[in-house]
Amino acid sequence: MEYFDTSVLVPYYCPERLSIAAESAMLTSSNRIISKLSEIEFVSALSLKMRAGGLDVTAARTAQSKFNLHLASGYYRSLPLQTREFELARD
Repeated sequence: MEYFDTSVLVPYYCPERLSIAAESAMLTSSNRIISKLSEIEFVSALSLKMRAGGLDVTAARTAQSKFNLHLASGYYRSLPLQTREFELARD
């Protein structure tokens, strides 16, 4: 069981310097865990990459679609978000 945060998710779905390492980590794990917050953080990271010019709209939509497909297919197990965790992230 391995927890993957956004710093691994983004390079897994978007080509960048750490993509090979992210892909290796994902493919060697049989039980991938993410937080419900990862879904929001992922979209935020894609948006930031687009604003910075490192990702175009088509590539962002492709990455988002693939991530959504993986979520729906059970590729990840999402940890439930507790109220306290939400409050800490919000603040």
